[in-house]
Amino acid sequence: MRRALSPSTMVSTFSSPAKRPKMVVSRNTTVNIDRIHSELDVVTIPRSYQTELMEQAKHENLIICLPTGSGKTYIAVMLIKEMAHTIRASIRDGGKRTIFLAKTVALVQQQSDYIRFHTDLSVGKYYGELG
Repeated sequence: MRRALSPSTMVSTFSSPAKRPKMVVSRNTTVNIDRIHSELDVVTIPRSYQTELMEQAKHENLIICLPTGSGKTYIAVMLIKEMAHTIRASIRDGGKRTIFLAKTVALVQQQSDYIRFHTDLSVGKYYGELG
């Protein structure tokens, strides 16, 4: 099935992931379809433990240890959104900054993309390959 997004972009959608193209090319941009689909498959209603951990993190420092895919990044984004008003303020005016640590360069890229996609905040990255 095909549907037009704009006069210069055409996207094909397939029911089977095996038949889905990896890339879609328009006149100006090449887009990775799998990345778009993974970003759209976002949990919008937090689970009770995610809300509970986010509320606790508002009042104390936490290290959250949960299995892969259990929503640790989602908890972090909820907390970042909750604190956005203090993050937007200048440091001189008491503003705060968020530092998100990740183990690998690929994870730094993934997490920064996720935070940028789900907030309207400026997201910077720093890792060894940047110098």
